[in-house]
Amino acid sequence: MRLAVLLLVLVVSAQAGLLDKVRDFFKGGNFAEKIKTATLSKFKKLFEKTGILSLGNKLAEMRSKVMKKLELSKAKKAEIERKLKVDDAQTNYYTRKVFEMGTKQWEEATCIDFKEDKEKKAENSIILIKEDGCWSYVGRVGGEQPLSLGEGCEQVGIATHELGHALGLFHTMSRYDRDDFITVVLENVVEGFVDQYIKETPQTTTNYGFTY
Repeated sequence: MRLAVLLLVLVVSAQAGLLDKVRDFFKGGNFAEKIKTATLSKFKKLFEKTGILSLGNKLAEMRSKVMKKLELSKAKKAEIERKLKVDDAQTNYYTRKVFEMGTKQWEEATCIDFKEDKEKKAENSIILIKEDGCWSYVGRVGGEQPLSLGEGCEQVGIATHELGHALGLFHTMSRYDRDDFITVVLENVVEGFVDQYIKETPQTTTNYGFTY
């Protein structure tokens, strides 16, 4: 609901090219990150410029039209599905080799073995994609789980790092006992990365008796 309201506000506040700006807002696919970067000051300017009554009238007039434009087309849905598959359109040979070398790092250092699911029969699997940046979910989420090695991420160390996240590892600075060893000055953290320093809890992680 909040997402729909926010999108309507963004569209109504534009003075020209309303639908083009909606499409521009959605380019790149990282909707949550774009919404997160919206600031209170921007919304304050929006309401000062538009006015509550005017905004309400425009919302009523534009709602159905905007929501129709925001519906995913068949082509867009197909594009999203393709991003969960490993093929030449998403990842090149070098990126796949880097990913494979990352799995070898884990196999050599642990008892974990990675097996390629050529027949696509596995209930849970890690799918290599080439999205913006280097990222992975932490731990098993179920089904085909994406792991991205985007531009600049084609390094064995990065692949090994992201595979660690997929296996359930958080960053060391997220340990629940980190404040006993270091001081994190959030004011010095680059904007957009503060969430990387959120501490976990004894209920969500274990340190296995190892000190920081």
